[in-house]
Amino acid sequence: LSLRSTATAPAFSPDTFLYAANVSHDTASVRVFAEPFDARAQAVRVNAVLIQGVDVGGDAGRGVARESKAPYSRDTPLRVGRNVVAVEVTAHDASTKLEYRVEITRAYPGVDVELQFLQVTRVSSAVVGQSMGMGLVSRSRATYALTPAFVAPAAGASATVLEHATAVEYRVRDVSVLASARDPRATVTMAYTRLEGWAGNATVGLTKSVEGKQTAFSPDGVAPATPVTEFDVDGLLVGRVSLAITVTAEDTRYSKTTNVELTRYRPGGEASLRDLVVYGEPGSRVPVMLPAFDPETLEYNVTLDFDTEAVRVVPTAEDAQHRAVRVNTVMQRSGESSRTYPVAA
Repeated sequence: LSLRSTATAPAFSPDTFLYAANVSHDTASVRVFAEPFDARAQAVRVNAVLIQGVDVGGDAGRGVARESKAPYSRDTPLRVGRNVVAVEVTAHDASTKLEYRVEITRAYPGVDVELQFLQVTRVSSAVVGQSMGMGLVSRSRATYALTPAFVAPAAGASATVLEHATAVEYRVRDVSVLASARDPRATVTMAYTRLEGWAGNATVGLTKSVEGKQTAFSPDGVAPATPVTEFDVDGLLVGRVSLAITVTAEDTRYSKTTNVELTRYRPGGEASLRDLVVYGEPGSRVPVMLPAFDPETLEYNVTLDFDTEAVRVVPTAEDAQHRAVRVNTVMQRSGESSRTYPVAA
């Protein structure tokens, strides 16, 4: 005696007549496999429905024999909670009968609507070499901080902060939202709404759903068995958008939405420096620069020691969106040292 794809307890024994089994809520029916110990047994019934043997008294009592040879029952529907499946075996003598009972508990649907993980990221790729004539591509994932920071609620608790905000530079046109529900049985969806447009004909107030996909990315703090859904938001226009991440419980009557307001900045018009430092080589000495640095001052004089062989500069842009500056036409990162330039006496 067994259930298809479901374990029963205790293990079957011909002398044990009561068993128990637990199934998830999404299991709406079961099939019972019942094989009589004596192959000559006249009949096996599951919930009074013949699955094996000959039912001589059937068909409205007109004495018409109905025969079945299947070792398993039809699908037996399960309601939420406790269900009893009765398996009756009629012996070869047609008078001896034994009944086995399986109590099956179908779980109630989950109602957990909490997020366990939420992150706004951007994946970038770069060719880092070649192998057998093919480019080797390195992928990295940058994360944008949420304000206030997302904090997953403790077990049994509910999140009270449902509004977050973040921003990306003008150069960023695509982002990915990673989200995971606390209950693996729940589903996560996302909708995208433009709140304002700085790009002329951008449509404001239009809401559209964003298709998600399961990702192999396993963030820190998320159990490996918990599915993480990735939503790609492509072609960001300048301005603000709302990303509505909704968790719908297994019991679809329950849902909860967390909103992230995402701003893509306008192209920056600030081209000044916030800091400029000159170093003399060898020794990374800091020579006197006159006048002292001021963002509004564009020309300086530097006095070097007689044994200074070269100089390098560290320029830092005022606008954090400027990730790169040019020194003597050479592109470099803001806040990092330039190459060294030889100086003559």
